[in-house]
Amino acid sequence: MARLYSRRRSSKANENPAQFGTSFSGNRLSEAFNRKELVGDIITTWKERATDRPTLVFAVDIAHSKAIIEDFVDEGIAAAHLDAYTTADERERIIDAFRTGEIKVLSSVNVLGIGFDYPGASCAILARPTLSEALHMHQMGRAIRKAEGKTDAVILDHAGNTLRFGLPEHFEVPDLGKAYISRPRRSARTRTTPSAAA
Repeated sequence: MARLYSRRRSSKANENPAQFGTSFSGNRLSEAFNRKELVGDIITTWKERATDRPTLVFAVDIAHSKAIIEDFVDEGIAAAHLDAYTTADERERIIDAFRTGEIKVLSSVNVLGIGFDYPGASCAILARPTLSEALHMHQMGRAIRKAEGKTDAVILDHAGNTLRFGLPEHFEVPDLGKAYISRPRRSARTRTTPSAAA
């Protein structure tokens, strides 16, 4: 079972997706999401909803990921950042520390979304909006995998991805013999909490 908390915003983070381009990339996206009030909101929500859960964060870019981790560390929470420039030895050390619980929160841009394997993670923070349903499902999938002693997972959606695509149970496996067009899952049952940001 996955419990979802999604944050509504009345800020640049709620701008029309088309204004960012088809891939949600570029400086405008970074400017919209890498702001102190939004990063702080991530920490507050995690402390309210997912304290002590092994947590994976999916950030907009390297600067955003590092800013999120800096705020977790400032709150006394063991957290680390990974990116494509992290050496193999350092990456292995960080991932091992996450698996053993020495590090509670692990953040990245593209490193953790696909191929990362630790079923014990039970919280995903979606801090990066995407127009890719596949990427959205991969990111949530990092937290909802079954593991011994694990009863549920928490998805903290700070990017509106679940409002666009829904939860894993809303995913429709495409018929490869037919054209498939991804569409928003507006029927997704979500618990939306108002943003702390003005």
